[in-house]
Amino acid sequence: MKVFRTFAFLLVALSLVLAACAPAATEAPVEATEAPATEEAATEAPATEEPAAGLTCAEPIKVGLITDASGALAIYGAHILRSFMLGMEYATGAAGSAGEKFDFTQTQENTFMLDECEIVVYVRDDASNPENTATVA
Repeated sequence: MKVFRTFAFLLVALSLVLAACAPAATEAPVEATEAPATEEAATEAPATEEPAAGLTCAEPIKVGLITDASGALAIYGAHILRSFMLGMEYATGAAGSAGEKFDFTQTQENTFMLDECEIVVYVRDDASNPENTATVA
């Protein structure tokens, strides 16, 4: 076994030495070739896009977020909750009705406005229990 290890080590060392002593690779010279002449096809002027009308909703859009605000996975639930609210703030361009920092212990609802459409986010805690998740949903 000791002879095998020594042989393997020498083989690896010899391979590294030979690789280091090899000449540097050179790239083959590239000859410049001229592209064949092509006739340009007649192009139409691009159609102008009309700006989209503002978003309007007859009823508020309801979004549910079930996370682990308590229980064994509460540390991850806090990250999920904060990242979701930051994503909503980014998408709508403003903080929600709960203010800059959403606190689950104070409120479990946050409202955002996107154009003329109201988006209500309902947050519920499943206490890190899958059975509670089904009940809360």
